Amino acid sequence: MAGMETAPAATISQKSPHAFAEVDHQWLTQASNNSLFTDDGSFLISIAGRGSREIGWTSVKWSDSADLASNPQSDGDPEFVAMSLNGKHICGVTTEEYDYWVVSHQFD
Repeated sequence: MAGMETAPAATISQKSPHAFAEVDHQWLTQASNNSLFTDDGSFLISIAGRGSREIGWTSVKWSDSADLASNPQSDGDPEFVAMSLNGKHICGVTTEEYDYWVVSHQFD
């Protein structure tokens, strides 16, 4: 998700008392604003951590009760990337130093 020229769409301090809830809110805002979901809420997700490479992309549907960041995947941090089914939009969360970054990108 992150590289030298990556700029976050949102940053959330890891020290924030409600950091994971804010990460979820910011991710959902970016994902919604950037056409990540199909009409029925479907998208692809890849979660960082042990075994994730073997699993790869998984098709899921958004649920209002989802708490993606509240279920940390990698060393206690929320690390995941989601992609639209057409492969044109991504939105993910990564940990950078003392912040969580929400990163969004559209491919032309």
